[in-house]
Amino acid sequence: MMSRRLGMEIAKLLSLASAVAATDLFLPLYNAPGTNGAAWASVREALVQHPDVSATIVINVNNGPGNGPPTADWIAGGQALGSLPNVNLIGYVHSVRCQRPVEEVQADVTAWADWRLQDVSINGIFVDEAPNDGNCTSYMSGLTAHIRDVADLDVVVYNPGFPATPFALEPYYDLDPTYISALETCFATETNGRDLCDGPYTVYDQGGYGTTIDSTLRDWVGVQNYQRTAILIHGYHDTNGLYTANDETLSGLLRAVVDRGIGAAVFTTNHWITPDAEPADIGTMVSLLSLANM
Repeated sequence: MMSRRLGMEIAKLLSLASAVAATDLFLPLYNAPGTNGAAWASVREALVQHPDVSATIVINVNNGPGNGPPTADWIAGGQALGSLPNVNLIGYVHSVRCQRPVEEVQADVTAWADWRLQDVSINGIFVDEAPNDGNCTSYMSGLTAHIRDVADLDVVVYNPGFPATPFALEPYYDLDPTYISALETCFATETNGRDLCDGPYTVYDQGGYGTTIDSTLRDWVGVQNYQRTAILIHGYHDTNGLYTANDETLSGLLRAVVDRGIGAAVFTTNHWITPDAEPADIGTMVSLLSLANM
């Protein structure tokens, strides 16, 4: 039987309209699903309307899979998203920069994999607080092997945050994750209080479309790793000092991401619990990403 991962890769290749590889949606969906999954309905609808957009969606009960099996609402929401052919639904775990005992992380991985017993198509793991230097390769190699070989999950995403040191993540790309989330920052010059932009950060593309990738990400990960890199930009509201946050700007930002061959991306207005907040609501985000990939 063809694996889900292989099937999605073939579908993606068949849907490409040009020689440039498509950029996927990468969505941390950290709000609760609501009654019968209603709070995730807009995400599902956006991806139903745009089957050409492949999406990796992270769900998180309580810094992991929670205690015990999923409740009815999580089952309903998970089934609704995970059943879509263009979605990989993955579960959240955290490693505390490799300080958390790996057995605890593996137990969370197993718990997520067991959601499949409830017909929720969990197909991978998002490792938050992943290491951002080369001192934990053995830990991450073992964890990745557990995810893929023991839990039989295809997608593995590391989230180290800003590595700060050029090519510090190279040993982790060598472990062949699906993506490393190597750039997370904000668009707006000032926080709106809901966007997680209340600390020091590099304002995204303040120098023009694609400039943060060209001036920052390239030095951190190298062009050769772009296709296995995800970028997460929140605080898409007001202005970055050069562009106003509107559909035209978002289209230009996404086109620059696609042109540079970045594997996956998302822009959100606030942060990961408000997918419907405008102007970068999930419907607009998916629609404009679909156009950018053409």
